[in-house]
Amino acid sequence: MSGPQRILVTGATGFIGGAVTRALLAAGREVTALVRDTSRAEELAGAGARLHTGDMLRPETYVPLVDDVDAVVHAAQIRFRGRMSKTTLAVMREADRVMSDALADACLKAGNRLLYAAGTFVYGDHGAEWIDESTPHTPAPLGAGHADGAARLRALTARGLDSVVLYAGFVYGPGGNFKAAFYDQGRAGRLRHPGDGRNHWSCVHLSDLAAGYLAALDRAPAGSGYNLVDDEPLPLAEFTRAIAREMGVSRVSGVPGFAASLALGRPVATSLMTSYRVSNRRARADLGWVPAHPTVADGLPGTLEALAAGAALSPRDGSSTKQRGR
Repeated sequence: MSGPQRILVTGATGFIGGAVTRALLAAGREVTALVRDTSRAEELAGAGARLHTGDMLRPETYVPLVDDVDAVVHAAQIRFRGRMSKTTLAVMREADRVMSDALADACLKAGNRLLYAAGTFVYGDHGAEWIDESTPHTPAPLGAGHADGAARLRALTARGLDSVVLYAGFVYGPGGNFKAAFYDQGRAGRLRHPGDGRNHWSCVHLSDLAAGYLAALDRAPAGSGYNLVDDEPLPLAEFTRAIAREMGVSRVSGVPGFAASLALGRPVATSLMTSYRVSNRRARADLGWVPAHPTVADGLPGTLEALAAGAALSPRDGSSTKQRGR
């Protein structure tokens, strides 16, 4: 078996961090799962993860763990509820800065690999033009913090830091932001998209994203960055209509930008209305990463079936499908 064997995953109970943790465990790796609340991590513990509690703003709660592993996957992010303000966004950015800088310094001293979870919002709006890893970062509001983080990591490669930045498209799967923003709204008869929906989104299925992390962990060159997206970007309106068709929802409409800003907060609305048409060619060529769900049409039915099955569970079962996205 090649690649780092002992991995620290931050945000291990989040949508992305949880998927990466489960994929690592399935691949036979030893995982230390950094969580805020161990009561929400019983499944991970049962699968073999070693749990450790920590706080993004308190490096002393997680930096000592770096010496006991071979690599770190930084997927933690401050959670928020409701409308996002500039203040909320600033808090999220500061938490990521504190944690990513502390982990980078610790990995540099220990000689460990650091995988940094970013997103394609770092590229900003490029209309229908294709985006690849050479495209400059002119971020949408939700991508500004990760753009700064990626720049700081690049600067540290000259000092010997082994870091890899992974830029995920919109992640869909049975949970996370997809469930909250699309599935739950569809069930309530309120499936909408901000703006006219002509902006392109590049998406990626959760399981494919986790596979991309494993590939990058083992094969990505130090100092590199990779887009993890599926093969076919599509307009946001088309994405929403596809969900509606699968769910049997009859009405889908756009919400004017100003109204979306009032409901979601300007940083979120502006970011969701950006157009990012992203290429995955480098990840395919360098990492041998081939998404099992190359299009949304391939991944959506199974995702919705899993969500419907979870929703059908009675509370008496003691089961829960509630997940909070990264």
